[in-house]
Amino acid sequence: MWLRKFSLIQRLGIIAALITLLFVLLTALVLNRHYEALKQKSYDENQHLVEVVHTLLGSFAKREDVDEATAKQLALEAVKALRYDGNNYFWIQDEPLPW
Repeated sequence: MWLRKFSLIQRLGIIAALITLLFVLLTALVLNRHYEALKQKSYDENQHLVEVVHTLLGSFAKREDVDEATAKQLALEAVKALRYDGNNYFWIQDEPLPW
């Protein structure tokens, strides 16, 4: 075996270095997968929150007891009052961006 040409201390050092390298690689792999899972969870939560608001706005659009301008104003007030995660909020962007 090719390790026989090294002294005992060198062999132990090589084995320790390989174990350390393997540990670092496995830790990096686990952390990367954990990061990706957290990112996907955040994306899914945000998508769900937007779908809730979209459904709320759709319910105002379907109302027939008020005119369109009133329905828009009521929807705007409803979205303005919504909060999630404590102090985070939704907004409606009604004009195209200038750029």
